[in-house]
Formats: sequence, C-alpha cells, structure tokens
Amino acid sequence: MTSLNLQTLKNEIDRLSLPEKLDLMAYIAEKVPIDSLISAEKKAIERLNDLDKSEQWITTLDQEDEINEESLNHWLQKRGYQTQISD
Repeated sequence: MTSLNLQTLKNEIDRLSLPEKLDLMAYIAEKVPIDSLISAEKKAIERLNDLDKSEQWITTLDQEDEINEESLNHWLQKRGYQTQISD
C-alpha cells in the first residue's frame, strides 16, 4: 500500500461515525491472528466485545482521592505484575 493510499484510508476512517469505527475495529480484530499479538493487544481486542460495559473501560480518580497502596499492590500482584514501592 502506498503512503498516499494509506493517507486516503485514514481520512475515510476519520469520517466514520463511532458505531462504524467500532464495526471496523471488530472486523480487523477478526482478521488479525490473536496468537501473534502481545498480551496487552490481545486483551484490548477481546474487550471490544464488552464496549457496552462502561465499568470495564472508565477509571476515574480525583486529586483528593486516597489510594490504598497495599490493596493496589495486592491487586496488581494477583494479576501477575511485579510491584516495587519507590520513595
């Protein structure tokens, strides 16, 4: 694909409505072999099926909110992340 064709494609995608973009993303996700993707990409593609579940997509935190670091670290460790608290 030439860079001109790629730019034309990008311009057309920019003109799509959100539902059309989501349909396109789902179509592309079907065409990409998931085994070839890294873990984060794979999880993101799998979550496309849960777009109507906003609790899986939106995380908010206000500046004055307290963070329970012990609880957060435990949650991360359960999911396989290594945690290290720095000063």
